[in-house]
Amino acid sequence: MTVPSQLWHYTCDHAQLKIGAVGQLIPASSQMNLHELLPLSDFVWLTDLGAPNREALGLTSRILLCDRTQHRYRVTEGGHAIWWMDLRRVLPWQWVDAVESTPGARPVHWWAAQDPVPVELADIPSVLGAPSS
Repeated sequence: MTVPSQLWHYTCDHAQLKIGAVGQLIPASSQMNLHELLPLSDFVWLTDLGAPNREALGLTSRILLCDRTQHRYRVTEGGHAIWWMDLRRVLPWQWVDAVESTPGARPVHWWAAQDPVPVELADIPSVLGAPSS
């Protein structure tokens, strides 16, 4: 599938502080040795959904307690992103099942990248579900 013209990344407060207003998303496994514990940490996770939907995005906070839809970033160069529906074919089924089995998950909207992804902060207007200030 062709990479959509606009991709997004959602994150929580503490991660947003690390990324800043303009920055790069880097797979967590490249910053810490997480691959054995969290194999899917080799990827930066993106979506074509411009409005946050925790269940659809798989960001339900069942494992991590922070609100990972609190901030939204616009991907400024996403040409290397891989559609999840293609990527899932080469991953162990246990990994695929673990992320796709969340109730309400909509993996057709998921994209991933293994290279750094440049982004800019594009916070969510309150009418789309962001907390009011």
